[in-house]
Amino acid sequence: MPTKVQLYIYDMSMGMAAQLSPLFLGKQIDGIWHTGVVVFGREYYFGGMGIEWCYPGGTILGQPLKVQDMGDTHITLDVFEEFLRGKQPRFRPECYNLLNHNCNNFSNEIVQFLTGSPIPDYIVNLPSEALNSPFGQQLLPFLQMLSGPSGGSATSFDSVPKVEQPKPSTAAPETGPELAFLPLDFELSVVVTELKGIANKVGIDQKLLDDLSAISSLQENPSTAMSLAKFLWETFSCTMEPPNAAEIVAKYFLAFTSSSNLLLELSKQQDNATQLVSKLTLCSIEASMCDHKETVLKLVGTALVNCLHHKSLHDAIKDQCDDIVQATVNSFLLRNEPSLTGTNSALVLNVAHINELTEDHLQELVPALLQFLQSETASFTDQQALWSISALLKLLKQSPEMLEVAKVMSLDLTKLKSRQSEPLKKLCADYDKLINAT
Repeated sequence: MPTKVQLYIYDMSMGMAAQLSPLFLGKQIDGIWHTGVVVFGREYYFGGMGIEWCYPGGTILGQPLKVQDMGDTHITLDVFEEFLRGKQPRFRPECYNLLNHNCNNFSNEIVQFLTGSPIPDYIVNLPSEALNSPFGQQLLPFLQMLSGPSGGSATSFDSVPKVEQPKPSTAAPETGPELAFLPLDFELSVVVTELKGIANKVGIDQKLLDDLSAISSLQENPSTAMSLAKFLWETFSCTMEPPNAAEIVAKYFLAFTSSSNLLLELSKQQDNATQLVSKLTLCSIEASMCDHKETVLKLVGTALVNCLHHKSLHDAIKDQCDDIVQATVNSFLLRNEPSLTGTNSALVLNVAHINELTEDHLQELVPALLQFLQSETASFTDQQALWSISALLKLLKQSPEMLEVAKVMSLDLTKLKSRQSEPLKKLCADYDKLINAT
């Protein structure tokens, strides 16, 4: 399945270039550009720590001035991250140069790798004439300060788990991604409009919706976002009226859990974190028992995936393990619904990384995951297969008893081994090594 690639464009002069360039240069310079490439739910850029990533719009520059669609990519996340690691020697912090080796050069190389096309020339060709003018020299200290906009929720790419090479051990190394994240495929404004349509019937405070209408992301108004989330998780039901209300509310849950800043704040509020995760797990169980609720189930499941993606929440929700495992097994893995394959794969990977899993939890998860893999292998994307097999390896390494169960169930990975993805082939080999170890 193709993945959308977007270019986030920021003006480091904060509008000063557009306002003052005609006066000082005699021609219009619209901005002095910083860019980040948004793909796989993250924004990647060249900053003060070298290659960095954050959630879209999470740098100290705030929201982008413009978002430009650059097309789709069929490159997988694992292949992309290996490509980035190969770029690290050229994009070290000390290699940054505002004029000729900057964030835009990095973005250009990334977008060309992902899509085959460059970013716009007006961005790559940073106006050196402007920076070398008296006007530019006045701006330069300010621009240098912002030239590597770490801040915000930025994380060095070094913190992204590397694909490990096979080691001479009876245990298989974890070669898959550490945690899964499923980005939004709709705009916040759409959700707010839909919520307004059911506000009177559901009892939503109109002022909350008016406040949300004025922003482009929930993290711009966290108190309002949290207030609405609390109201909705206290009143949500898959059978609520009108008939489309459950789907609309589930969309808001997904929008809420797609904000790293909001979930970080939620992790400090154990009661609220517990209530949200409890509501998501209970709603997934409820939705799985209703007719024609696949859309709601997918939205709620994706919101649960994104909650569990944030390890900062794991301590706050450790008492919810029973409910989380029950929902993962009964509402997702054992539900023969092809449209949920991606959600199932992402969810079981994130659940496998919960430290508080017990042997009882493993005894529920492993047989269900094996059955899921056996029945759905042909319809997996490479990424989904990586998530699922990575989860299985992590679970099996915690339980010799479940490893024996896996040997008996004889999972056939032949179809996956025949694919072109090298990370997937390596992961299948790791699984075979683990199963065949004496």
